[in-house]
Amino acid sequence: MLKINAWGNDFVNPRFVSFLLRLGDYLDFDSKRAPMCLFDFLELAANSSLEWQKHFCITNYSKIDKQKNQIYFAGECEESDIFIGISDYFISIENEIKNAKRLLSGNVEKYRLSISNQILNLIAHKTFDSVDLQLSMDYLAVSNLLMGENLYTDKKCALRELIQNSLDAVLLKKEIYKNENSGYVPFIKIAYSDNEVSVQDNGIGMTDSEIEDYFLNIGHSFYCSNDFNNLSVSYKPISHYGIGFLSSFLLSELITVKTTSYKNPAVCNILMLRKNRRIVIQKKEKNKLPNSGTTIVFDRANFENVFQSSKEVCKYVSDTFKNTGVKILVSEDNKEMCICFEEKNVKNRIDVSQYMNNVECSFSTFSTSSFRIFSVDFPFELSDEYIYDEEYFPGIIADFEDLANWAANNGEHYTINRLLDSDENLRILEIYPLDYDESENFNRAQEILDDDCSAFEYLQKNHPVYEPIRIYIQDESVFWDFSDFDIIDMNSAITGYDETSDFKKILRDFIENMGKKQGYDVC
Repeated sequence: MLKINAWGNDFVNPRFVSFLLRLGDYLDFDSKRAPMCLFDFLELAANSSLEWQKHFCITNYSKIDKQKNQIYFAGECEESDIFIGISDYFISIENEIKNAKRLLSGNVEKYRLSISNQILNLIAHKTFDSVDLQLSMDYLAVSNLLMGENLYTDKKCALRELIQNSLDAVLLKKEIYKNENSGYVPFIKIAYSDNEVSVQDNGIGMTDSEIEDYFLNIGHSFYCSNDFNNLSVSYKPISHYGIGFLSSFLLSELITVKTTSYKNPAVCNILMLRKNRRIVIQKKEKNKLPNSGTTIVFDRANFENVFQSSKEVCKYVSDTFKNTGVKILVSEDNKEMCICFEEKNVKNRIDVSQYMNNVECSFSTFSTSSFRIFSVDFPFELSDEYIYDEEYFPGIIADFEDLANWAANNGEHYTINRLLDSDENLRILEIYPLDYDESENFNRAQEILDDDCSAFEYLQKNHPVYEPIRIYIQDESVFWDFSDFDIIDMNSAITGYDETSDFKKILRDFIENMGKKQGYDVC
């Protein structure tokens, strides 16, 4: 309750008032809100015109039947599309009333909504037949379809679905807490006890409204909702369809769900669900765990009809989940085994998730994960592959140790995304250093073939040539003075002050140093 000092001892309930204002706005749905004269003047587009025409059908300005304590709308409609739009609008009002009642349920009586949930539709329709027909679903038929092996050819897939849900929960929580010094370490645990097997995570958990709106609402995924979008996080969830949990009934006829939301860590919601039963038993108790999260509990005998042993669980999980960056544990008889904990390697990677359909995917461009940076002075490591990206790395970096310190202090590693051009291609120069003998062989081949590229191809086939040095280029302007095949004379002067000339000067010093390291003279 919020006390307003300017009004003496009077009190106001802001949530109750906000719902009344919102409901009042919903009920302002008639021709007074959308007058015909203004409609004729505006010449609206098709969608806007349809919205206005809905208002014209309503003839009653008082919308509440005080005797029945029910909202009603009266009028006449001749267009079926408009009538369907009005009916959808009534459904929105009914959902608003239900949500308001749930959120106000803890208030004293005078601050609750006592109005009927159902809108009374008294709008006549003369130009079309019945509008009472609706699509419907048989709960048992649909649930059996989604729970059964018609959808999942292997019952073991149910454990995969559960772990994917847990991964979303813990990785989202990690994203939410990333700017806080919470010390949060995500984990998923599959635990065996005398009569039960449980899958536990320390993720975000679920609130009462999330349980009702998403978990128990088949096909409504939290990760496709405004509630998720309003978190404004960069995490890309695995789950999208809101049906994965139903596969859990492949593992057990009876399931218990214990969940504590990070928003309210003091309360644990306990749900008991049985296969092919719509009724869900719910109770609340004080949270006994130190953190939020969700635990799914199965009957062990049922579970072991699918996974005969914890060893089989370990093998399935380790074969199914790779490089999650989350500890996945299996515990039995006071023994605990970590079966999946590879930190996500973000070094030297190209992220291609944007080209995949809701799949997070990246791959490494190099054979190992160490940095190979080509700088003005010298590469940090001797290698066949380097990066030329002077803009990214500060001038204070002089050697590999400095680079490691810089990466640690900045909390990040170099990502190869910076090297992609506008067409998402890597800009790569391949440098083939030639010593004096190879240069002579190349010149003789060039005289005969009268083509530099053909002469080099002949040299590669018939004479030993050093392996190429690959240099990944961030600045595309470096390429402006290069063609597909170029010869760089190490003895000729390089003039100019543009990016390409600067790079060629650096490149010449670099190749000379490389030759000395490798024991040959570059010409």
